[in-house]
Parts: sequence; C-alpha cells; structure tokens
Amino acid sequence: MRIHLVRVSFWFTTIIPTLIFLGSGGLAVYLGYDYFGVNENADSRSEFLNMGIGLLGILGGVVVGILAILPTHKHILAIGRRRKVGVELIDRQLRFGKHSIDLGADYYSFTRSGETPNKTILTQINITQGEQDFNICLTDMQRADALSCFPDERFVGDTPHSTEYGVPGFECEPDQPNHLEFMQILLRGLFETKHNNRRHQIYSSFPWDKTPAPDNTHIQTIDPDNTADQAFLETIRQDVLHRGPNYELTAHYAVITTKEYIDKTTTFVVPVGVQSADIEEKHYSTPNSHGGVSFKQRSLAVLYGTAPNGDAMSIYVDVLPQDGRSDEHTNLAMLVIYMNERWMENL
Repeated sequence: MRIHLVRVSFWFTTIIPTLIFLGSGGLAVYLGYDYFGVNENADSRSEFLNMGIGLLGILGGVVVGILAILPTHKHILAIGRRRKVGVELIDRQLRFGKHSIDLGADYYSFTRSGETPNKTILTQINITQGEQDFNICLTDMQRADALSCFPDERFVGDTPHSTEYGVPGFECEPDQPNHLEFMQILLRGLFETKHNNRRHQIYSSFPWDKTPAPDNTHIQTIDPDNTADQAFLETIRQDVLHRGPNYELTAHYAVITTKEYIDKTTTFVVPVGVQSADIEEKHYSTPNSHGGVSFKQRSLAVLYGTAPNGDAMSIYVDVLPQDGRSDEHTNLAMLVIYMNERWMENL
C-alpha cells in the first residue's frame, strides 16, 4: 500500500524555532542593554548589582524569546507541512522517500497511543533500524483502535507526541480513510514481526515463566568482608537468568551492584514480587565551562523495599541513557516493568 504523507523535518520542528527563540531573546538583551546604557557604568557598580542586572537581562530575553516563538510556531509548522513524501509498505519492506526499513530484520519500535499533553487523541509509531528513523502519527486514532491492530498493551505506551512537540516525522490526516488503513496495516505488521523488535526481544528474555518465591522479603546488603554474605551471593548467582546494566536477575531475586546515591559501590539482593519499582527524575548541578553552574536532570531506575530492621530502602540501579532506543535504556526500563508486574501479581 502506498500513500503520500506530510513530512515535517527537524528543521521546522526544532532548529528554526530554536533560532527564532535565541535570536529574538539575544537581540532583546542587546538592545535593552544599549538603550538603558547598562554597560556604561558597570565598573562603578558592585559585583552583586551587575550580576542582578545580568540575570534580569537574561530573564527578559527568555520572555521575549517565548513571546516571539508562540505566534510563529504554528506558521513554521504550516510551512513545513507543505512537503509530502511517498510512504509504502510492501510485505515487510517499509519505504519512505529514499529510505527503507526491513521489518523482517531486527529493528527497534515503540507505539504510543492516547492523549497528548494538550489533550489531543493521537497514535504515534516510531521505528528505528540502523541509521534509519521513521516516525508517524495519526490524530483521532483512539487507543482501543490501536490495540485492536496491535493487541499487546505492554508495548503500547501512552502520552504520544506529535510534530508540535518537536518530534519530526510523518503526519496522517484523520479525514483520509487510506491514511487510517495504512496505520492499521503498519500496526498489524509490527505485531506480526514483534519477534524482530529489540524491545520485545529484551522483554521476552526476562524469566516470565518462573514464579517468584524468595526466602527473604527484605533487601539484603552484601558485606564484602562477610563470608556468609558472599556465600549467599554466590549461591544466588548460580541461578541468574537475565543480565542488564548493574543488575542480575534470577527467578526470585534481583542482584544490584551500584554506586548511585551511596558512598561506594555496593551489592544488594532484592526479592522479586515483594515491592515495586519506578523511574525517578533527579535534578543535579554541575560546573560548566564558563565557571558557572548548570542544572541538569536525569532518570534512574529505582527498586523499593525494606531493610531487615523494617526501614524503607530505595536502591538506585543505574541512570537511563538519554537514547530511549538503546538496549541499555530498554533493559533498565524493562526491569522496572518486570518488578512492578511481579509485585502486582502478589497483591
């Protein structure tokens, strides 16, 4: 099946809006400093006053940048939507423009369906294979419709994002029946070839066929100088069924070796099916090349549980890479899913 779809490139979703934001904000700061003569008496003012004026200037530039981008963003996307590209799916070959993806070989795919942050109903599909990246979305395609074509809710996330949120790719038109048909065919093709999807391969490598029955219901911290602890750890490691970043998984325990938010690298033995897990956002500061401080954010996989004395514990496994399509990211995200599903089975 072949259709022609609007393709909004990275230039129109991110680069041009960013240039407008930075350009208008920077120009506002420059003109403001020049108009008020801020630089003329800088030497006679205190360092703190100059710093305050500088911060106010930056804040003003940010406000001007936002005011400049808000009314122009939709017009930029409208220009980007003038380009249409042929897209076709023949057997297992997905072709778009001069590029192609073979669904018969290993690929990485994730589908999202539901409400966007601005309450628009949307289904979004992303497929990556090597250097090729294909992103497509259809407004008004309900989650139930997506699941009828791809009946595996574990691999259909929520909170999809369209090109309005900086995601370049193809846009289907909801009033075109052949566009809906293409999305349905593509979803069915992805379901039929899910064994080639790296996300599915990693997910399937977890010991789903084993029933967790840990002897201990608390998290045990392994003392490297304690013979009994080392013997216990070696016994558990004989039954490892899956390995990921900083963790080893058996049917009954997760062995975590981490240095995140603790003084030194430590090994913990966490029982499976007893407590939940999550992905937490952590904010931190780091020195930058200009002698200042930059504030950043990172996501970490965390397992919850209790110590032998009953105190609550949080074990931070590792930082999730920013590339959500990497095996490392998927392994950590799937560990959280696995621990939660096993925990919910025992509720």
